[in-house]
Amino acid sequence: MYASSIYLILSLSLIGGLKILQSQTKSITSLPYIKEYCNQAAPNKTEPKEHAGYQSVKKAINEDKLLKAKHLFWISLAQDFQPFLKMYQTEKPMVPFLASDLQNLLRSVMNRFIKENVLSSANSFTQVAKVDVSLDKNKKTCKELDIGIVTQKELDHLKQDQVISSEEKRHFEFDAKAFLSSTAGKLLEKCPLKFPMVRFLRSLDPRVIGGSTSTSVKHFERLLSCLLDAKRIREGDVDSIKREYSPFVQEVHDNPKVLEGFQSYSVCENRVDSLQAKRKCLLEHCSLLNESSEKLCEHAERENEMLHLRKANSYKR
Repeated sequence: MYASSIYLILSLSLIGGLKILQSQTKSITSLPYIKEYCNQAAPNKTEPKEHAGYQSVKKAINEDKLLKAKHLFWISLAQDFQPFLKMYQTEKPMVPFLASDLQNLLRSVMNRFIKENVLSSANSFTQVAKVDVSLDKNKKTCKELDIGIVTQKELDHLKQDQVISSEEKRHFEFDAKAFLSSTAGKLLEKCPLKFPMVRFLRSLDPRVIGGSTSTSVKHFERLLSCLLDAKRIREGDVDSIKREYSPFVQEVHDNPKVLEGFQSYSVCENRVDSLQAKRKCLLEHCSLLNESSEKLCEHAERENEMLHLRKANSYKR
């Protein structure tokens, strides 16, 4: 029953790309009208009987008592994906942030059905990508499953009104867990976190550069090693590239204003390729300020000397 009506949910909600949540919300409010149309179309002889899609919609809307609950569950899951999809539909260079954002997405989905001790033991990007989401011992029970607060309330309401039985409720939760497992499995199937280069490209993330100096330098060294193995850089250039990166990181940490800009970097509001230009401009301003302060000090010293000469001349007189 779950599989038969998921077609309707997908067809109503996935049209529109990044407008998924908006279309899903509208489709929920449209369900009563769709049901009314199907009920009125038959006696008025206006229903498209030979249209397979219409017949699937009619069957789901009239026979599936859990259709709204399934729709709410899909919305809840889509809310995990929507921020990631929206952020990465851009022309901005986003690869330095991919590993961190993918891990957050994976953890968000896995938290719904994977036991807490399994996820808490996965401390690194590689360990998260290696979690076996198909293994029953790693999964929560149906009662512990996170299907969304609104979905859970809808299920409880249907059970309380005796629209569905306890068995039907358990069957829904079991199918939801299987669906979450399949979704996470698809994410992990060709997950970029499995590739070392994706993980070590974090060394170009301004927030990582603004963090631990040793960590960012270590990630960059491993990135250079990956590029060298792939023959994307020459052996003679590796050490010189590292010599440029390490002082750059130290330079960022030595300047409080530049460091603050790196640590507070916003992926949505900024571009990583424009940060270097801003940093250069800020350093130039700081250099000009230093020059101005030095000139002021020299001017003050000369004024002080002149004051002493005037006093000496007044004493002589």
